[in-house]
Amino acid sequence: MVNIFTIHNALLSVALKIAGMKSEKVEIEPGTVMNFWVPSKTTDKNIPKKPAVVFLHGFAANGILTWQFQVLSLANKYAVYVPDFLFFGDSITDRPDRSPSFQADCVAKGLTKLGVQKCTLVGLSYGGMVGFKMAQLYPTLVHSMVVTCSVMALTESISSESLHRIGFDSWPDFLLPETAQGVKDMFHAGTYKLPSFPNWFYQQCLEAMFDNRKEKKQLLEALIMSDSEFSVPDYRQDRQTSRVVLRRMLKEGLYQLDMSLLAPGTLSAPSSPQSLCLTSVASQSRCNKLSPSLSQVDVWHRRLGHPSSLVLSQVFKMSNRVSLLWGHNDKIFNMETASNLKKEIGENATLESIEKAGHLVPTERPCVYNNHLKKILADLLEDN
Repeated sequence: MVNIFTIHNALLSVALKIAGMKSEKVEIEPGTVMNFWVPSKTTDKNIPKKPAVVFLHGFAANGILTWQFQVLSLANKYAVYVPDFLFFGDSITDRPDRSPSFQADCVAKGLTKLGVQKCTLVGLSYGGMVGFKMAQLYPTLVHSMVVTCSVMALTESISSESLHRIGFDSWPDFLLPETAQGVKDMFHAGTYKLPSFPNWFYQQCLEAMFDNRKEKKQLLEALIMSDSEFSVPDYRQDRQTSRVVLRRMLKEGLYQLDMSLLAPGTLSAPSSPQSLCLTSVASQSRCNKLSPSLSQVDVWHRRLGHPSSLVLSQVFKMSNRVSLLWGHNDKIFNMETASNLKKEIGENATLESIEKAGHLVPTERPCVYNNHLKKILADLLEDN
């Protein structure tokens, strides 16, 4: 019997090509190749004229299977990119690193090779966690984010609470089922109301979607971090510095100032060397005793210095917009988790939920999700 998912993937590929998409393998580094669905009219050297929207998939399926309804709906208006994470689809690496940071690094490097300079991320579950890492590591690349049913980091406490809600002992037990019944249980936990499918449907799903088990188990193990390792520092008091850093003009490691962003009087020379303490823009507190002869611009450059990735990630937290779009009945990361995430991100986050939808809301209620997503993207990219 021919696998129904094999047939579906073949038909989906045809539909995507009609919609102006193509599959392209990008060598990130020797031994590491990542597959992307990209606009068919875009080449490596061209910068897309449309705003770039990057869809980051969850752990149950590859990129295009997860986001098929959204890609077909949005490909005409946006330059849509859909990567397969390493060990999903045709993406592979011989590197031993299984961290979400490595996934984020590979996606960002792949997008750069494809000519993308700035993008909006749309991340579901695991893809949202990788998206937050991308925002930290590549703040000039990530313009904004739409996060669905995810967290900033999967801490031990969040992991324990989520697994308890869905009745599983570990993430591999949940996300890497070994039987058709296990696949059914996974979808049951991920949806508000699971449609009725015959047992052969789940068996074929098991055969088609759960390869690279060893590597995927390692990905899940690398995802969990202790609560003590995770913190969300707050740099909101340094508004002016965040505006300057996030001008996104990176040259030889230094962020250049855009004078038009600075309000009159903000470049006045400090009254004393102590006012130049770098407590809010450096990884360590330190003071530079600057000569009174330095220009006002030089003063700001000295203040900014070479911001660390940690500092840039927290500046992103203040200045980039994050829209949370949730399945109201998500059992894995429930609405309380969503509200906590909104508080962590800060005032630039918004939260919307879709009724009668679970964790897999983009697939479970695609039309409603797409309507929300289109409005969010129009708002996020109105100044793009």
